[in-house]
Amino acid sequence: MTRSGREFHRHAQEVVGSELHRARRRLDVLASAERAAVEGVTATIASAVVEGVLDQARDDPLLAASLASIYGGSEPGTVPCVAD
Repeated sequence: MTRSGREFHRHAQEVVGSELHRARRRLDVLASAERAAVEGVTATIASAVVEGVLDQARDDPLLAASLASIYGGSEPGTVPCVAD
């Protein structure tokens, strides 16, 4: 995975953490196991969305360039591409 792909995943996890923090009062009514399940499913969904966007970027040079612009370019010596 390229640097921009890793950064995109990192950013998505930061957003998940932030949103779970914002929802903490609503989540506090859940049992620990239920809350952990909600958090796990949320992280899984975010990761799947990122992977879907990265897959699309393989066939869409404009999307790939946009993600590289936002999250950083390719490593030296590699072809500029978001997803490997």
